[in-house]
Amino acid sequence: MDFESLLVSLPYVQVAQALAVLIGAFIINRFFIQRHLDRFARTAKLEEHYIKPLKNILTFLVYVVALFIILSIFGLRGSVEGMLAGAGFAGIVVGFAAKDILSNFIGGFVLLADKPFRVGDVVEIAGVTGRVDDISIRSTRLETFDGEYVTIPNAMAMNEIVKNRSLKKPQYRVRMNIGVDYDSDLQKVIKVCSDILRKTEEIEKKPEPIIAFDSFGDSSINFVLYFWVNIKKNSPLAVKTKISQEIVKRFRKEKIKIPFPHIEIVKD
Repeated sequence: MDFESLLVSLPYVQVAQALAVLIGAFIINRFFIQRHLDRFARTAKLEEHYIKPLKNILTFLVYVVALFIILSIFGLRGSVEGMLAGAGFAGIVVGFAAKDILSNFIGGFVLLADKPFRVGDVVEIAGVTGRVDDISIRSTRLETFDGEYVTIPNAMAMNEIVKNRSLKKPQYRVRMNIGVDYDSDLQKVIKVCSDILRKTEEIEKKPEPIIAFDSFGDSSINFVLYFWVNIKKNSPLAVKTKISQEIVKRFRKEKIKIPFPHIEIVKD
């Protein structure tokens, strides 16, 4: 077949129709879903929790419909459906491969309907604590307090125990461990720590901070400090760092020693 015959045999009409469908899907997604959905959400008073996932779901559906239309244009829809219906073992393999995808897709709808958390909430899922950055069709993305992004499949988020620290009050409990020398005045230690926690503006007044004995260590008497911060206003890590710096400064001033492991060598 020469080049001219090849050009004549190309299905120009079908190709043009397919391109038109793709362009139409792109326009619907870009100019209607991505732009006008925000306006509709404000009019309908939808919560932010719904907006991003709804955009992702609608975009997915638009391109799936476009794909089926294109298959119909080229006369492949029936062939694809026949192949899927008669795939046998291959269909079972594909089914197993798609099981997780389908579970995550269903999980996304369940999370939207049940609302165990929203975009912006601070949650703990599968041992990971962070702020919900995005809820998509397949997964939920958390931003941890140290700036990392963790992606959790929706099926896991749906089946795991979820601790939502923002559901009622945006308060996050911070735990700090400190150790002091055995010769230290313990009343002074408690007084200094209490004074630091009381004067730190980022710490919530209610519940009140707690300073409690923890254990007798090999070289230190250990205390644990509990205090609460508003996670919508302050980073727990930043507050914890500030408290640590202040404790070191005040302990030096009050001559309270923070011990460290050391080895004494005695020579006969």
